[in-house]
Amino acid sequence: MKLIKFLLIISFFAIPSYAQTAATGATVSEFDVNGLKVIFKRRTSSPTVSVGLFVRGGVRNQSPGNAGIENLALSVAAESSKRFPREVLRKELSRTGSVIGSGSALTSA
Repeated sequence: MKLIKFLLIISFFAIPSYAQTAATGATVSEFDVNGLKVIFKRRTSSPTVSVGLFVRGGVRNQSPGNAGIENLALSVAAESSKRFPREVLRKELSRTGSVIGSGSALTSA
């Protein structure tokens, strides 16, 4: 029984180590595109792309008259635009296996 407990404990700590990947020597590049700061990290071991856009905003910039407009604007921007109507955008996202999401949150920063 002690042996079984010991093996379970060892396997509990050993299994997550298989999921960790070794450092691939990823390099981080930083550049500007039309005044927008872009931070790029290439991972040669992964064929996927992940992009995040972080905009400084928040409740400090809101008044009672425009409260909630930030979240509404983010939600609408992820749905469609003049250049990409809803159906075109959804077909393209489906074709490429992509997802566009948005969100806003109260932070202490």
